[in-house]
Amino acid sequence: MKAWLRFISYVVLSALIIAAAIAIFDFEYGTPVSRRGLMSLAVTDHSTLQPATVSVDGAIVNSSMAVYGVRQHRTGSLVVIVVRQGLVRKGHQTGRFHCYVSLSGGVEQIALGEPHEIIWHR
Repeated sequence: MKAWLRFISYVVLSALIIAAAIAIFDFEYGTPVSRRGLMSLAVTDHSTLQPATVSVDGAIVNSSMAVYGVRQHRTGSLVVIVVRQGLVRKGHQTGRFHCYVSLSGGVEQIALGEPHEIIWHR
């Protein structure tokens, strides 16, 4: 009986530690924003410049959220831009973002958040 009680206590404690770690990660690094969570999305093609680029500007819809980071990764000819949001706090106070995507190396499409959310294509 005592062994089962100890086992259940360890399981509950482990679950609480995992939940706390997820909450801290979410607070520090934010969560990805979907395309529906953005407003004033502006995609500008600068293909006449050298090097050719596309600029992407936007803002988060929710006024209590701030942009924590903007990253991009490439899969073949697709570039996916990931915007992360979190609660407004010291050091993270703006809900606007701006990024440039280089069109070098055969980039054909740009998506926002998920590969199927295409916002620009050649």
